[in-house]
Amino acid sequence: MNFDEETINNLTTLFQNTLSTNKEIRKQDRWDEDNEEIGLTSEEKEKVKENIVTLILTTPKLIQRQLSDSLSVIAFFDFPDRWKNLVPELLQKLATKDFSTINGILSILIPIIKHFRYEEPSDELFLEIKYVLENLQQPLLDLAQEISNHFDTTDNNDIGYVNMMLSSLIKISKIFYSLCVQVLPEFFEDNMKPWMEIFHKFLNYENSSIISQTDDPTNIEKLQTNIIQNINLYVTKYTTEFDEFIKNFLTDTWTLLLKTTQDMRYDRLVSTGITFLTSVAKGLQKNLFEDNEVLKNICEKIVIPNMYFRDTEEELFEFHPVEYIRRDIEGSNEDTRRRSACELVKALRSNPNIETLVTEIFSEYVQIMFNEYAENAEQNWKSKDAAISLVISLATIASTQSSGVTKINELININDFYRSHILSELNTEDINQFPVLQADSLKFVLSFRNQLPKEELIGIFNYLIRLLTSQIYVLNTYSSIVIEKLLISRDLQTRLSRFTHDDIKPFIESLLENLFSILTFPDEKVNDYVMKAILRVIVVAKSYILPYAEVALKQLCSILLDICKNPTNPMFNHYLFESIAALIRNCKSENQDLQSFDEVLFPAFDEVLQQEGTDLSPYVFQIISQMLELSGQNISNSFFSVFLTILSSPLWESRGNVPALSRFIQSFLSKASQVILEKQQLEAVLGIFQKLIASRANEVEAFNILNSIIKNIDLSHILPFLERIIRIILLRLEKNKTEKFKRLLAIFTFLFISRNDVLTFVKQVEMLQEGLFQRLLDAYILPVVSKIYNHKEQRISIIGLTKLLTESKLILEKNFSPFWTRILLSILELINNYEKTTEKQADKMSKLNDDKQVEELDFNTKVEFSTRFSLLIFSTTKIHDNFVLPNPKEFFINQLKIFVNQNSSVNFHNFIQQSEPDLYQQIIEFLDSLGFAFDK
Repeated sequence: MNFDEETINNLTTLFQNTLSTNKEIRKQDRWDEDNEEIGLTSEEKEKVKENIVTLILTTPKLIQRQLSDSLSVIAFFDFPDRWKNLVPELLQKLATKDFSTINGILSILIPIIKHFRYEEPSDELFLEIKYVLENLQQPLLDLAQEISNHFDTTDNNDIGYVNMMLSSLIKISKIFYSLCVQVLPEFFEDNMKPWMEIFHKFLNYENSSIISQTDDPTNIEKLQTNIIQNINLYVTKYTTEFDEFIKNFLTDTWTLLLKTTQDMRYDRLVSTGITFLTSVAKGLQKNLFEDNEVLKNICEKIVIPNMYFRDTEEELFEFHPVEYIRRDIEGSNEDTRRRSACELVKALRSNPNIETLVTEIFSEYVQIMFNEYAENAEQNWKSKDAAISLVISLATIASTQSSGVTKINELININDFYRSHILSELNTEDINQFPVLQADSLKFVLSFRNQLPKEELIGIFNYLIRLLTSQIYVLNTYSSIVIEKLLISRDLQTRLSRFTHDDIKPFIESLLENLFSILTFPDEKVNDYVMKAILRVIVVAKSYILPYAEVALKQLCSILLDICKNPTNPMFNHYLFESIAALIRNCKSENQDLQSFDEVLFPAFDEVLQQEGTDLSPYVFQIISQMLELSGQNISNSFFSVFLTILSSPLWESRGNVPALSRFIQSFLSKASQVILEKQQLEAVLGIFQKLIASRANEVEAFNILNSIIKNIDLSHILPFLERIIRIILLRLEKNKTEKFKRLLAIFTFLFISRNDVLTFVKQVEMLQEGLFQRLLDAYILPVVSKIYNHKEQRISIIGLTKLLTESKLILEKNFSPFWTRILLSILELINNYEKTTEKQADKMSKLNDDKQVEELDFNTKVEFSTRFSLLIFSTTKIHDNFVLPNPKEFFINQLKIFVNQNSSVNFHNFIQQSEPDLYQQIIEFLDSLGFAFDK
């Protein structure tokens, strides 16, 4: 049957999509004979594998590409175990003189083995590598040598043929990298010389007939880039074996770099070449750079030319500022010329034998560039830009993304450099004259914020406030970033905050005014760097935010109403809600009435919740919960309206809403349990518990709500529902015997017993089935006690187990008596863990100033954003528990004494010795350390 090309293309696309939708099937399932999820029978699958390689090599390019993608999906599941003939078939077809076929086969091989590069080492992976090597290593070398020899007899002007051969070598180089990236194969070690001869030859290859008409690299540059990646792999991972070749390749790379121009087509080649120099400078042959003239040449011919601000960067700065910031500040420019040059400077300076020499030589060139700028700033501003970048690289010994530079090159005086070359840019009259230099200067402050004196940094705030008024995106954003990082910075020794609310008091109003103003600029309405700076100002200002709180809240709500219709930036949204939460927290800490907040926020929140399909609902309910938790005893009707709304709301259907909605229910139970009873809504709340516990994803929140009911509602109101509650839990346990669920069950059991009594709970369980409570204790509850790590949960468990141990003679009856010593052991283990946890917490807290610093420390960690749920750190409060737990150790000792006295006829020594003879002495000694001893 013959089809036209369009029909074949459509059928190919359909087949590709059929496979691709199922690529997420776990790899261990493979393309299983019994797994019909992809819609093909076993016979059809085999037929596909028998013919797909031939199809790829005989179809038009567009279809070829789609079929190749399909082959890689099949290989993901089947190769090599269930597709043993794939590589042999490819190698058989590789024995051809047709470079179109050769390139097609090599293109098939590349994605099949590409996962060798990033997959974690394992026996399975190494077996697969071994299989591929056994089949491919010799043919690959033979092919590379054959193509290399072809170049000796081929006319350079035959561009089409030359490009085909270069394309083959590019693919061979990629395969070489994948085969060698995990370990150095024995074959490649034994045949290193012929491989390196080929690499050496093509690093020096030139062909004036091959010219790029665009900014894209030619096949020559692509091949040379891949070759340098390969030799860089060898110099970093297999230095000893590769040692004899390093010097020659250093010469090759150096020569190649000197021949390249500033054209974009060379960018990747240049950055990769400089990276190779950097690797050598860090390695065993770093002595090759320990020469005055060599260092001067590197600085003058490699580093400085690639440090200069390029036209493409200028275009990014002006027209694509977000991408510019991402590359420059966030460090995503690893492949750029400038970043590679900076890393080379750091590598050279890190050599203790030449650190002083490197600093002196490079500093001379820095001064030359500053002199050029001084002669004609308008024409030579790029010289100063390059000089600042070079100094940052020279001066930085150690740094982190979160803290900036933590260790500096003492040969460079950071403070003098700041006053001589940076301050003038920050304090310039025309803030838009040289925006790149001002951005550089802000980056310098950002980098060396730990080294600049505090008084100098406080003075910078005046300049930052002015720079915030610039309508140049990069400039006002960098200013925002510096403000945020300064306010969160800590002393490197004491780890205490460098800036307090007193330090920023004079600047609060201007900072907030100018930061909010930026968010009115057309292209900056959702600038998350600016919103993060607003958040940090609010947090650090503490009580000094009060005079500006009302205006700030209204501005935040206005922004919220603006974005809720189409929220496009998740990070901006997160910082916006964190800012609202921080504002509420600061105002409440100063005993301010939150009534005015209710009046502003609730209408805005109503508007947000009316929007369908947004991710803002979880944030809204976290803020509402925070306001409820911080409100007084007389809560407003608004909260009750929210409560009634969410009882039957479809919002529960979205997993991302569940933690926030659950928190609100818990807060409402804590604040207004009586209202729930009066309005007869307890059963509705239990309905939510029942709905949530049916899902493994929501079971934690189900128990959180249930436990909150236990804490805040009297037993008399719970009893009518208790049997049903226990039945629901046990039915779920039958289907979900995970350690996590067992732990949740155990904590619920201990909490109920702690809050109420043992017999009520035991009788309710036994009503379902006689002997059931013992089986629960034996199989599910006691085995997980050692896995309860949360401090509060440990406390609840000790109280609950103690009551179980001492409150009822039932535990000493024949059926239950074997559990008495097990329960005692569980309590002792929990007490031991509880006290260790207490000590750890005390040690941690002693290193911090106060609770606010804990918040700041937590927020300085990376926030995990999720389409499901993202916690608002500043909205967290301590939910008031109406059920207060006693000191667990004291409670245990007192209750045990009472119990032993009430059961004086029992010989507890014999009781324990018979139950746990091996642990008897340890139990007695531990009890003695707690101040308790059984009577003899």
